[in-house]
Amino acid sequence: MAGTYGYWTFNNKNALVGAPTTIVTSDDGTQYYRKDPELPAVLQDEYIINAIMTSSVARIQFNQLYPALDVRSKERLSDLLKRFPRAQQQLNSPWLNNRSPQGMSDAQQKKQVTAGIHTNLPRKGD
Repeated sequence: MAGTYGYWTFNNKNALVGAPTTIVTSDDGTQYYRKDPELPAVLQDEYIINAIMTSSVARIQFNQLYPALDVRSKERLSDLLKRFPRAQQQLNSPWLNNRSPQGMSDAQQKKQVTAGIHTNLPRKGD
């Protein structure tokens, strides 16, 4: 991933970088996100969590990129994962960390193919 951030590349930036974004309520009651002016988040938290929950490649590359992040970005992501323990479990899974993306894809496909098809048979007298 030299020079690129793989799955986490967004506008030629590391999408995991950024300080926490705050929700601000204006005088008229509308809410909006305010990014930190010194270190604005590249991606919002919900996009990061969604990627971790749905993509094995995102999880693997997250674990590769995390150690090289700045302190504020690490704090933000740590706090985010504390709020979403299931995402934290997926990132820390020994099963995930010992498999290649191709191996994980093969295992998922095998599970889907061998799961069988369940149908409802007509009852007697119908």
